Amino acid sequence: MPTERLDGGIPILVADSDPWAKASLKRVFKEFQFTDITFVDNAYKATHQGRFENYSLLLIGDDLEKGDSINLISQIRAEGKNTQTPIIFMYKENQEDLGKQAESEGVSATIQKQVQEPDLRELIEKLLDKYILTLTLENEQNQENLSATFSGVELGQKLMAQGDMEGAEAAFEEAMVTGGGSVEVFYGLAEVYLARGDEAAADQVLDEAVRIDPLARDKFRVRDSGLIQEGQKHLASGDLDKAEEAFEEAVVKGGDGIVDALCGMAEVSLARGDTDAAERALLEAEKIDPTARDRLKKHEPRFVAKGDQYLEEEKLEKAETAYKSAVVVNKNSVAGKAGLGEVYKAMGNEKASAEAFEDALNSDEAPDDLHVYNKMGITARKDKNYGVAIRSFDRALSFDPDDPILYYNKSLVFVAQSQFEESLELLKKALELKPDFVQAEQTCKKVMQFMKS
Repeated sequence: MPTERLDGGIPILVADSDPWAKASLKRVFKEFQFTDITFVDNAYKATHQGRFENYSLLLIGDDLEKGDSINLISQIRAEGKNTQTPIIFMYKENQEDLGKQAESEGVSATIQKQVQEPDLRELIEKLLDKYILTLTLENEQNQENLSATFSGVELGQKLMAQGDMEGAEAAFEEAMVTGGGSVEVFYGLAEVYLARGDEAAADQVLDEAVRIDPLARDKFRVRDSGLIQEGQKHLASGDLDKAEEAFEEAVVKGGDGIVDALCGMAEVSLARGDTDAAERALLEAEKIDPTARDRLKKHEPRFVAKGDQYLEEEKLEKAETAYKSAVVVNKNSVAGKAGLGEVYKAMGNEKASAEAFEDALNSDEAPDDLHVYNKMGITARKDKNYGVAIRSFDRALSFDPDDPILYYNKSLVFVAQSQFEESLELLKKALELKPDFVQAEQTCKKVMQFMKS
């Protein structure tokens, strides 16, 4: 048993993209009284941090964006400032083979997700040869008898808030034995089971609660919605840290509000400009409710407007983030994808630009403003990308076949290719719809002259 206390301020790096893992680890670290935690969610960031920053401990998960966890471990062990730093690898259930691969690359220990507080504490204490003074232990030291101050229910709630689910379950079960059972005891047990993902057990204890109070289930749901409302309030006021904390608490607790909580986490990430984290949270929400993303779709116009403003101001990175945010909240955002095409074109990334424009053209959804397709067509014509230009105007015309400007702009593509007969047909259609269309009439005369010469 280590005799020296571990400093809660040691620098720790956590690399994992799983929002559930991040939320649960935050709770555990709070119980450990750790204060210097760096969370990264993709392999690029983790590689940079792991090689160039000093850490006392690294936790690397099996779920990383933009790279492979095993390769990351190999790189950190090969060179940099953490070649000898203890590394704990976290892997999902039934992924023992992945854990063995991590061991072969030099990790110090492995642990299965979802990480439990007692298991992680024992592992860290063994690796660093120092004991962790948890909040619970500190309270026990400061009070001769913790149970004299807290009832069994209060103790269970406290332990659960600190991430000690096993301790919380024991406290609630003890309260049930000594107190004869109460609605709050059943609520506590339900939260413990939901945090473990055992919905059947949670449902069973809530059935017991209903025997005491017929409205118990409804009241239990209100408890979850309170956290969601708290998160939304902090989000509206701009306090993103408190908003994230409330939403993560709701996610860990589980229950009916979990989709709202994950969507709230996505909103927090979007407010920070972290579109990757927002996308991951929404993907988790969609596993539960396939329509979850629709709850954030209302924000699409705001993100597009921001992107347009930043693009005009030539703030390309900010424009990219804004347009990406529009695509996150609406996968079919034509304006968002077309905006990204403009941004990448301005950045000189022709391949990414072409892919973004192609995505916009293949979208199944009509944009709020058809001018998006018209603008794409004009840009493509000027770039002599005539195929994309034609498709852009055709896409707009499929939604609005009576717009004379679209026929006129499409005719200019054929003029540029000296395809005068096709151009003339389109110009006549534009004049049919708008007889006083001066530009179309003038172009029509020029085309007829070209055809005669």
